[in-house]
Amino acid sequence: MIQSNRNSHEEIADRLADTAGVRKALKQAASETIRDHARSGHKIVVWRDNQVVWEEVSVEQQGQSGRGSKVQRETNENP
Repeated sequence: MIQSNRNSHEEIADRLADTAGVRKALKQAASETIRDHARSGHKIVVWRDNQVVWEEVSVEQQGQSGRGSKVQRETNENP
């Protein structure tokens, strides 16, 4: 049997109440996913102008800024 100190619904509600934290986590997850797709050469799917669009992404290393990598997107409507 799984035991919990708190009701799982209360715990979820508490976590979702931190909207800034939720937004930060979602933004980080999206950035990591796009970066992973760029590194592996896979396209990403985005919704643009009321249609599904496949985009190629490429990673360009930034110089001495130390900010990691910059992702560039190239629109391509075919997978």
